[in-house]
Amino acid sequence: MTNVPSAHERIFVPLDTPDLAKGLALVKSLSGLVGGVKIGKEFFTALGPQGVAKVTADFGMPLFLDLKFHDIPNTVAGAVRSGVHMKPLIVDVHTQGGRAMMKAASDQHLRIMFPMVATVKEFDRASAIVERERKHLQTYGYRLPKSIKLGVMVEVPSLLF
Repeated sequence: MTNVPSAHERIFVPLDTPDLAKGLALVKSLSGLVGGVKIGKEFFTALGPQGVAKVTADFGMPLFLDLKFHDIPNTVAGAVRSGVHMKPLIVDVHTQGGRAMMKAASDQHLRIMFPMVATVKEFDRASAIVERERKHLQTYGYRLPKSIKLGVMVEVPSLLF
């Protein structure tokens, strides 16, 4: 039987701020109420891996490294390898690289997050593309990722008071 996380464990709070104190205060206020923390480009550019380490070390929350890696597949693979020391649970990779991205993830556990998917039909179409590419790689004898898990990024607008 698959271990399905509870609803609150599936919610990752975004730290979209360049201010470490504000980010830490937000994470502290939501600790135990959400499943993890999402670090995006604004936080990461301002505070780097040291800022990520501060957040994850202080609160022990799972990390979604949302840096939207999108480049030449080997460059993306190198960037992901460089971020492994931060122990992210999820890494956001934009996969217009298709097969090349899947090849770069060979022998790894690959989680693919589809951003901006609005309907089940869109998710099914995207899933079919992943499956088609997996079969193609398998047919031609390429090493495949150890596992492939698919997900959808649902963004909820926030209010500023």
